[in-house]
Amino acid sequence: MTDWTRFTRPWLMSATCGMAALAGPSPAADQSLRLTEAGKPRASIVVSAKPAQAAMFAAIELRDHVKKISGADLPILSDTAEVKGMRILVGASAATRALGLKPERFKEQEYMIGVRKGDLVLMGRDADTPYGVRINGRPQWGEGRFGKAIVLGGERDSLVVTEPIGFDDAQGSMELWFRPDAETNSVLLRLDGDPWSYHIVSVEGGRVVYTTYDGKAGSAVKSGALTPGWHHVLVTWDAAKNRKELFVDGRSAEAGAYGTTHCAKAPLQIGAMDFAGGKGAWFKGALDEFRLYARARTPDGWDRAPSDADAIAAMACDEGTGAPHLTARSFNKPVLTRAGIPPQCDAQATAYAVYHFLERNCGVRWYGPTEINTVIPKQPTLIVKVADVRRRPSFAWRWMMPEYNFGAPMPPLWEKPTQDEMWLFAARLRNGGEKVPGGGHTYYPYYDRFWRQNPNNKAAWEEQHLEWFAHGYEGQPPQMCYNSEGFIAQVIKDAKDAFEGRRAGGVFGDWLPAGGMDNTSFCKCPMCLLKADTPFHRAELKNKHFSNGRDSDYWFDYCNRLQRELRKTCPGKGVRALAYASWTKHPSFPLDRDISVVLALAGNIFIDDPTGVIGSDLMKIYREWAGKRNPLYLYLYAEFPESPVWSAGYTCFPGFGSRLIARQMQRYHKDGVRGLMLEGITTMLNECMFNQMAFDAAQDPEQILSEFFTLYYGAAAEPMRKLWLEIEAAYTDPANWPAERTKDDPDPDVSITEERSWKLMGTAERMARWAGYMEEAEAAARTDTEKARVQLFAKAQWEPMVAAKRLYDNKSQYQSEVEALKKSPPPSARIPRLAEPANGDLDKVDWNRGENLKLLRDIYGYPAPDRHADVTILHDGQHLYLRLQERTDTKKLRSEPNIFFADDWEIFWAAQRDKPYRQVGVNPQGAFQAIPYGEGPAWDSGIKVVSDIVPDLWTTRLCLPLANVLPDGLRSGQTLYFNAIRASFGAGSALAHSPHFDKAFHVPARLAELKVE
Repeated sequence: MTDWTRFTRPWLMSATCGMAALAGPSPAADQSLRLTEAGKPRASIVVSAKPAQAAMFAAIELRDHVKKISGADLPILSDTAEVKGMRILVGASAATRALGLKPERFKEQEYMIGVRKGDLVLMGRDADTPYGVRINGRPQWGEGRFGKAIVLGGERDSLVVTEPIGFDDAQGSMELWFRPDAETNSVLLRLDGDPWSYHIVSVEGGRVVYTTYDGKAGSAVKSGALTPGWHHVLVTWDAAKNRKELFVDGRSAEAGAYGTTHCAKAPLQIGAMDFAGGKGAWFKGALDEFRLYARARTPDGWDRAPSDADAIAAMACDEGTGAPHLTARSFNKPVLTRAGIPPQCDAQATAYAVYHFLERNCGVRWYGPTEINTVIPKQPTLIVKVADVRRRPSFAWRWMMPEYNFGAPMPPLWEKPTQDEMWLFAARLRNGGEKVPGGGHTYYPYYDRFWRQNPNNKAAWEEQHLEWFAHGYEGQPPQMCYNSEGFIAQVIKDAKDAFEGRRAGGVFGDWLPAGGMDNTSFCKCPMCLLKADTPFHRAELKNKHFSNGRDSDYWFDYCNRLQRELRKTCPGKGVRALAYASWTKHPSFPLDRDISVVLALAGNIFIDDPTGVIGSDLMKIYREWAGKRNPLYLYLYAEFPESPVWSAGYTCFPGFGSRLIARQMQRYHKDGVRGLMLEGITTMLNECMFNQMAFDAAQDPEQILSEFFTLYYGAAAEPMRKLWLEIEAAYTDPANWPAERTKDDPDPDVSITEERSWKLMGTAERMARWAGYMEEAEAAARTDTEKARVQLFAKAQWEPMVAAKRLYDNKSQYQSEVEALKKSPPPSARIPRLAEPANGDLDKVDWNRGENLKLLRDIYGYPAPDRHADVTILHDGQHLYLRLQERTDTKKLRSEPNIFFADDWEIFWAAQRDKPYRQVGVNPQGAFQAIPYGEGPAWDSGIKVVSDIVPDLWTTRLCLPLANVLPDGLRSGQTLYFNAIRASFGAGSALAHSPHFDKAFHVPARLAELKVE
């Protein structure tokens, strides 16, 4: 098994040590290098003739940033080209080997920066993934039509050319040799453009088919039946001639019409459909000699080995080992998208070298993913002073989960980045490193495989094994039975298949992840109950913290057994166990030496309170794990305690804590924590500090802060510094986090309440002073960029704080009134009857006859003086009619496919103040959803909805048969228990006709009473 001693503090090398360990000339003293002069290049970037993806990606990033700094466009050249002037050697190449720099002598994630014989060297340990080509599955090598060929095994094997390679939608040709080994419909070549259009070369029914679609119309041309063996396919297209043509084995099969597509920047899919998040149409067989041309060529010489002379992109597939390489004329000017960014956990230390150089030698800073968040100094003549560096990041695993950062308030601070910008930002922050499972709830796929066949995932089904799942529950079992021998044997079999390449996914590097489902409802079979009932378990039953040890002995006993079985079958592999929820604490016994642990804890204020009051229970848990021999990783919930109140009807005090994060990171590094992840980080400066310290924990946090304010805010730096850091000081002051102890819970988990936010932290005195700083910053900002950055902060952070403080003060004014309302019964009213039936026609309803139900308060009972909404309700003996209205800025109304995720009306009714009850949700577009609770999965409501939006007024009208209102219908003389709620995106608390004093809308006990006339 791996020697874990190398995974603790010796992981980090100092920034300048160890250069003598690299072969080659001794490093010189710091040297000044002139990269550009007066906006003109004075150096060339040199990469391998067959560059690794990481190296080419790094070269592009270097070129693009130097151009933004100086205006000079440094050429990217092959190491086979003749270069005049200084070379910047990016990544391993023949040029670096000539200097005695061998990439195989670099350790994991290690990189260097240095000057050798006048050349600037930026290189590190990279994966051998070729530039421009992504490999899916495990393709093999075999004999080709000419030389070698890449052999795809069907499902899971394919290639994707991730970078633009010069494809021209107006005119061009593609050719490929292929040998199918199975009679299945499959893709040979495919491009999907944006707007959606495509070119697809496929094998269907034993024939070659070439299909194009220009966004409006499409057509296909086909070949005759194929014979066994190798075949040559050539497709051509010419928009000016409105013609496409398919050639197979040198002969024209069929020609057809062609309209211009939009595929110039699309990834080229080879051997499968790899589009819009889905994969399929897998090719099984051998592929050889792909070429792309910029003209509609003829098949002359089709049966001879093709030449690259006329091709603008080529893949000969003659390597025989590793992955096929693609050569292309246009590689020097690609567009960086997520497809072309190296996967976060692929080795890419050359990119680390380039980013280190851009930050510390060129003054670039990435404070966010968009242009406004990036600091680029302007220097037409770029002279850099270079000292030798050789190091690895301080932590082997560094992850910020970019997808979580699309929650509030980051997008406004970042000017709403795209997904491509987010993933590029993650790369620039050097997120990734070692392959560590992020979430850790690993056994959910077993339901579709072994519990019950899922009609939406039939392909996953294998056979039923109910005995593998938790016993003692109705419906779908919440967990597995972790003492089931059959289940453990299946986990080991899956692991062996994955480690040996017979199964996709399920393992990470040398690790088998083990994490229970996201609940604490474990198996109740006799063996599991016996294993769980330990003295440690019984002592922990009194522990009411979310993170506790009630099930630690049970869970880690399973992990020990799993590791013992894994060692027998997969020597050298280890279990990576999740410590979470009721199995967060270290068990009462030692863990197997080959198990590593991902410890999940709230990672904001909780474990850094010097007084030992806030989150002291979490600090104890962390210290116990940090003192053990098992390699430790941290999964930190940085969005807590803020995220639980995002839907609670108020805005909490923002969790500014950059200095706190720096102290935490320094502690983790000192304690030998190997890696960490922050889920849902909520402020820009927190994220900056996390990523900087994760990459180099030896940095001075105060220097990072000083640079941020000076570089980012310029002339407005001083008032913004005072504002940021005083907000941070209020948030991280233990005095503002008094424990909310009760008789039932004397040591509660810490939460950030509205009162704590705006009575203790955002006091009137502080808010007034901070408002002054904001005004100073707006007045001080000089450039358009400085002004824009100050305004981004104002809109994303400061204005929500001001609104939240005003809302809290308003609530405080009415608190006694709300307390009295809580003790009062819900409101009552009537449902009048129309004199003349409208017969379900909403346009014939006399709304003046209806009962008007005002929505004057939010769901918590506080008055909403600035909002005006009401519901009019009536019936005609056949139908129930409702009109829902709000006077509002209708330009701000927002609809989502999930009705309940944006602006909507939510209506609740029942025959009693309990289940069963029914809910209807309606959004501004008039889409609705009718859901029953406590009476079965479906409800045939018969509802009609009309939504009318005019300036400043949104009106929604509904009708449904009285027979469909309740399970037994609704009749005159009955009582209907009812509530109407207007959930408003970005407008504070939802309004309710009957406040129910809870953030959840489903509170049938507070339904209003309506008498049907």
